[in-house]
Amino acid sequence: MDEWITIGKVVKPVGLCGELKVMPLSDVPGRFSGLPHCKVSVRLRSGESRACVVGAVRELHHSVFLSFEGVGSIGEAACFSDGELRVARSEVPAAPEGVYYHFDLIGLTVMLEGGRPLGRIEQILETPANDVFVVRNGESEHLIPALRAVVARVDLTERTMVIRPVEGMVNTNDL
Repeated sequence: MDEWITIGKVVKPVGLCGELKVMPLSDVPGRFSGLPHCKVSVRLRSGESRACVVGAVRELHHSVFLSFEGVGSIGEAACFSDGELRVARSEVPAAPEGVYYHFDLIGLTVMLEGGRPLGRIEQILETPANDVFVVRNGESEHLIPALRAVVARVDLTERTMVIRPVEGMVNTNDL
C-alpha cells in the first residue's frame, strides 16, 4: 500500500462550478501542473479520505485552483474545504542530491559525530534564515539548525542523521 504525501491544503470552493482554491505545501516546481487526470486523495476535516481524479489545474498569482472529475457545483466542492490534498509517495519526484523532503526527515534518529544518540526529529520549523529540526528524546528537546556546517550526514536508508553541533548547541548533560 502506497504512503500518501500532503502537497496542499484545500482552502475553499471558488465560483459556482466546483473549482477549489488550494494553498501549496510543496515547493516542487510544476508540482500542480502535472496533476490533471491524476488520482489524488483528500483527507477531509472528518478524517475520512476521499479518492479523486484531478480534472483541471490553473495557477494565478501564487495560488492554485483545481477541479475534480465529477464535482461540478459549489455545493459538491464544499465538503473538501480545509482538506489535505495528497499524492501517492511513488508520484513524488526524487529530490536533488543533498536535498531532502521534510516527510523523509521526520522520524530520523539524530546522532552526534561520535555516535552518541541525541533523539528523533519530530518536527521541522521553517524560519526565514533556515529550517530548524526539533529533536526529542523523552523530556529532552534540542533545536538543531538545518545547516551544512551542522548536518554532517543524512542516510535515509538507515534512517539516521549525524550532526556536528557548534559549542553550546547541545547540552550533553541531557543525554
